[in-house]
Amino acid sequence: MVLAVVTQYIQAHPQATLNELKQVFPDFLHSSFGVVAPIEKALEKGQKRYFLDESQILQTGDNQTVAVCNQWGIGNIGPFLDIAKQLGYAITAR
Repeated sequence: MVLAVVTQYIQAHPQATLNELKQVFPDFLHSSFGVVAPIEKALEKGQKRYFLDESQILQTGDNQTVAVCNQWGIGNIGPFLDIAKQLGYAITAR
């Protein structure tokens, strides 16, 4: 779900830079890893911490390659959901 929201945000804002993404989805939402990270940092942490499949890697408007953190749970997803809803994304259970 986090990957889907960030992907949709980038698609809707193709000029968004990495710094802009970090303003919209600040690191404090996931204090250990941040929401997005440059691919180099994500690769240091490995597959267990970020979505790293080729189809999951994102490109920012300033040509930065970034990965989205995959470490979300009941203890840290709430603030991210609040931001997503403020941005107008409808989050529904399936």
